[in-house]
Amino acid sequence: MAIVRTVFLDNGKDYQNKIDSYLIGNYRIIKSDPDLTIVKKDTWGSFGEHLLIFLFTAWFSLGLVNVLGAFYSRATAEEIKIILDKNDEQKNRIIQEEQQANQQANALWNFLWKWFPILIVSFVVLIAMLS
Repeated sequence: MAIVRTVFLDNGKDYQNKIDSYLIGNYRIIKSDPDLTIVKKDTWGSFGEHLLIFLFTAWFSLGLVNVLGAFYSRATAEEIKIILDKNDEQKNRIIQEEQQANQQANALWNFLWKWFPILIVSFVVLIAMLS
């Protein structure tokens, strides 16, 4: 689940300039309406991430973990909603939805951070036992 941010703008010129600045900054448009545009970071992960994953897992995964890491980076890339002219009630509702989504994403990350090393060690022990 991606981390979602929301940007509210008051006029059309600022709205279009903000969209253009994200497109220049390596984002892609997911959805575009007259008053709402959703952009997402266009990434497969950094070189350093792929290098570390390759060094630690290539000997038993033949690089498949690296491919999974690339797809995970793509799926969880930052997402930004750019919204033009919303009233205060709509802004508050959107902000609450965003906070709930970010809490869910953080809960998933914390779960993975806690259990991933245990799964890797278990997998390595299993491979060692089978060989």
